[in-house]
Amino acid sequence: MFFNIIRVLFTAILSLVLWADCFVCVASAAEKRSEPLRMTILYMNDPHAHYAAERIDGGQGLTGGFAKAQTLIGQIRTANLKEGRHTLFLLGGDLLTGTAFSTVFKGAMGVELLNNMELTAMVVGNHEFDYGAENLLKGMKPKA
Repeated sequence: MFFNIIRVLFTAILSLVLWADCFVCVASAAEKRSEPLRMTILYMNDPHAHYAAERIDGGQGLTGGFAKAQTLIGQIRTANLKEGRHTLFLLGGDLLTGTAFSTVFKGAMGVELLNNMELTAMVVGNHEFDYGAENLLKGMKPKA
């Protein structure tokens, strides 16, 4: 119980620090500009290792998946570049736990997919701790 409270507090504090830093950087950059900052924020939350598209009961065809997300994000980024807009792609945590991809790769596959999608920032969710702190610190590093 105590460890869960510490984990939640750590995640909340880290999230606040990262968001505050992000807004300070954006605000300081905006002060130097004569025109307003134009930005699109793309947000994903709780993918729970559902990297592949899936068939949903009663639905036609496949839905979801990181390949589809990457395609859409790429299209939006391309359009934004043409319009002079910035793009932030954020993940609200819980990349792990939910499918065999998580069990086998312990997050490494998800990190690689997110790196390919050029994720801007991610908050650590409670499921990122499912395979221990060492896995989180060593196995889930974004590319430099």
